[in-house]
Amino acid sequence: MLGLSAISAFEGAWVAFFSCLVVMLLSYMAGSYFASYIPHAHLRDFHSALDHGEVLLLVDVPKWQLPDVDKEIRKRHPEASCDAVGWMSQALHT
Repeated sequence: MLGLSAISAFEGAWVAFFSCLVVMLLSYMAGSYFASYIPHAHLRDFHSALDHGEVLLLVDVPKWQLPDVDKEIRKRHPEASCDAVGWMSQALHT
């Protein structure tokens, strides 16, 4: 009787292990999809400029640093157009 309960517990451990493995795999796949979608969510705003050979520079800086970065870019490239846009979770609503 003891041997049968040990086998049953062993089988239950394998079921739990494979269940966790399936959940981890599904989480990884969902995360991969999310991570690959987000970088492209707002690039469609710039397709016409990119098609004309313009350069797109994406800079991730804190809001308090925006004036300094804008000043440096304008100093080195006066022809550049600088726009500050905050993209956070709004990327999911496109």
